[in-house]
Amino acid sequence: MKNTLFLTLFLLFSAISLQAQSRFEFWPQGHVNVLADFKGGFYATIGGPSFSLVQSDRIKAGIHFAPSLRLKSNAPEGRKVMPLQGLGLFAMDPSKKIRYNVISYYDAPAKSWSTAFGLGYIFNGKSK
Repeated sequence: MKNTLFLTLFLLFSAISLQAQSRFEFWPQGHVNVLADFKGGFYATIGGPSFSLVQSDRIKAGIHFAPSLRLKSNAPEGRKVMPLQGLGLFAMDPSKKIRYNVISYYDAPAKSWSTAFGLGYIFNGKSK
């Protein structure tokens, strides 16, 4: 428990110090992400908070908390469509409206992790 708390505080401090070195701005952004994993699951994410850790003219990258809906046809009955919370990384070119995502999900009833890869589209907000 102490290690988890220490790691969380370290990551938060690192993110704040990285933002302090660059121009900090808060801006709302709407985005839709579609992801897939290698276990037959598809994920749809609309929104979710993102924290930019690296920001330049050519790339913006950071951490993304992804409240998602998982669609998995080979799951047990009652779990074919299931909400999951994911945490992962995103990267994007600020001049385009496409996001590249790698997000990990924990399925508590199945006690398993899955990592999904996908694309997202930014439909409002500033991209620069």
